[in-house]
Amino acid sequence: MNSRNLLIDQIKGIACLLIVGHHLAFYGPMSDVAAPLLAPLNAWLFEYGRMAVYLFLAIGGYLAASKWSTPNTFVKRSVTEHISHKFWRLALPYYGAIILVIFCNELASLWMQHDSISATPTAWQLASHLLFLQDILHYESLSAGFWYVAIDFQLFIVSALVIFLIEKLAPASWSFKTTRYLALVLIILASLASLIIYSQVHALDIYFIYYFAAYGIGMMAAYANQLQRSVAYLTMLLISLAYGLFLYQEANLRLLLAWMCACVLFLSTDLKLPIPSVTALRALGQRSYSVFLVHFPISLVVNAFWMKFLPREPGIHALGMVCAVLLSVLLAWPFHEIFEKRLMRRFNRT
Repeated sequence: MNSRNLLIDQIKGIACLLIVGHHLAFYGPMSDVAAPLLAPLNAWLFEYGRMAVYLFLAIGGYLAASKWSTPNTFVKRSVTEHISHKFWRLALPYYGAIILVIFCNELASLWMQHDSISATPTAWQLASHLLFLQDILHYESLSAGFWYVAIDFQLFIVSALVIFLIEKLAPASWSFKTTRYLALVLIILASLASLIIYSQVHALDIYFIYYFAAYGIGMMAAYANQLQRSVAYLTMLLISLAYGLFLYQEANLRLLLAWMCACVLFLSTDLKLPIPSVTALRALGQRSYSVFLVHFPISLVVNAFWMKFLPREPGIHALGMVCAVLLSVLLAWPFHEIFEKRLMRRFNRT
């Protein structure tokens, strides 16, 4: 495994644990009972744990652009094939998670009544989820975090189409290097527009443009890695100055985190820095999408079980929160093997 992938996996491992912790702190009810013991930790996770999503956004942009910034990407595989492959990579585990969510909601509803438990979905609500359109069509989400899957797909589609059209419509006399520079300029402009304008409009948080500042900074880092060293460093310096000036004024910690992640990815690739390996963290990062999908329904059942059958003591419910994390991680292993690997391999053969 190269150092770049090792770094990415370990960042994803940390990020997915922060998101699990955030949802446990945010939704309760175990966190409410455990508050006398865990109040500072719960408050921190409540406020800052959700920001880890922006690490995934920056990494997602970096990985996507790492493919598109190399020659003949859309010759080896058409843009529709790229999009289709991305859809099914997201959708197959996501569909499995929908089944798990419906089952866990029904089970949890037997033991407790709580706002985090969703009603049995209607046919239209379910259909909207299958197409990643639940938020745009204003249906209640079946699980925390499903919004991110839809946003990730939106970002990928738009970015792939833009890069493809640049290469397709460029004059025949243009070299690939020229089209790559043009793509980088457009990514920078779109990212700055998102940073300064669209990310400030909360009504847009169901659309890709709200998050493109984070996704785009990851893309920029990948494109900069393909440039000559002096040009690459100048590019990242100018981008960093623009982002830094705005983030200093706005104190936007989420986008600051995405910017830091992109800079680390850029430098680690360019300088080929040795990355220390933590085996468990690396393995968790490789399964982070599965953890992301299964943790909420599992946490829901654990919350319901603890509230129904165990004393409402802070220590016992703090232990319940730890159990929810461990069970989510344990279930993610077979879930990843079945939905992300085996089913995807079978799908690729068809």
